[in-house]
Amino acid sequence: MYQPIGLVRKYFGEKIGLYFAWLGLYTQMLIPASLVGVIVFLYGCATVDDNIPSMEICDPKNNITMCPLCDRVCSYWKLSTACGTARASHLFDNPATVFFSIFMALWAAMFMEHWKRRQMRLNYEWDLTGFEDEE
Repeated sequence: MYQPIGLVRKYFGEKIGLYFAWLGLYTQMLIPASLVGVIVFLYGCATVDDNIPSMEICDPKNNITMCPLCDRVCSYWKLSTACGTARASHLFDNPATVFFSIFMALWAAMFMEHWKRRQMRLNYEWDLTGFEDEE
């Protein structure tokens, strides 16, 4: 999406122009990150029924009684009551999230290098080479 960064710079000044340039680049770079995140979430949705830990927790044949969560007031509870939590945790914590974390680390490094390059180009185009020295 096009942003009139030059016009923003002329109207608001260099600092605001650089901010909107950064914001535009960040928004643009978030698109692939969000697409990969949605794919990882959909993978979790597709594989939630095959997750062995949640299958064992949700199995009605397993009548596992758990110890109380606190000392005097709490009573014993059934492990099957945590079925919904176990299934929901698989949506956000599945084997694909390891790939997603590596992808996001590389994405952050790529974003920073891309922004440095864009900032240097804008500094040259707007003649801001001594901008920080003056302030």
